[in-house]
Amino acid sequence: MLNTVNTSLYDRSKKSKLYIIAIIANVTVFILIILLIGSLFFRTRYTNVYVVGNSMMPTLKGAPTIYSEGGDYVYVENNSKPDYFDIVIVDNGGKPVVSDGATNIIKRVVAFGGDTVKIVRGQLYVKRAGEDEFKIIDESAYIFPEYNHPALPKNTFEEHTVAEGYLFLLGDNRDDSNDSRNIENGKGGDFPESWVFGVVPDWSVKHKNFITGFFTFFMVTLPKSLGIKK
Repeated sequence: MLNTVNTSLYDRSKKSKLYIIAIIANVTVFILIILLIGSLFFRTRYTNVYVVGNSMMPTLKGAPTIYSEGGDYVYVENNSKPDYFDIVIVDNGGKPVVSDGATNIIKRVVAFGGDTVKIVRGQLYVKRAGEDEFKIIDESAYIFPEYNHPALPKNTFEEHTVAEGYLFLLGDNRDDSNDSRNIENGKGGDFPESWVFGVVPDWSVKHKNFITGFFTFFMVTLPKSLGIKK
């Protein structure tokens, strides 16, 4: 009788362990499926890019070339429409975007079609479409004095009204950025909105060190050049 009881208890314990293992296995598979679906969804919505050039310093650090180390990795929300002062990726489908031959650049949107901009000794002013007066733009969150010397000629820019359907873009490193101030592309340096590949979300900039460390360590993907030196 005692042997029968012990055998029954052993069988129950064995079945209980197998049941627990089965539950753990099912939960693990479920979590992996969720992670896979989430990863696929994330990849369809976001693209990781490698910043090249120093035009977005100090917000984003760029490598000297696409083949050298030291640049930040960030994520870009694909096909996202920019708002004022968003960081965007401009891509012309493999054709040059700026005079030095770069086919894509990373800059900050400061004005849209119909807006009028001017810069006086490093201070940005914007008069939005339909408004009568210029407003001083506080850029202290991303423009540092060491990258925006007021005496430099390029840091003073005469009044310019942005063409409809276009954007006025500036680099955070105003001293060394090839942007709407000094590019002649038929629209006085304005960039077509249709060239916007996507917007760099705030969370990506905030966590750029973690993202950069992840891609640098694991080398998950080949870097993509989305910056320019000037």
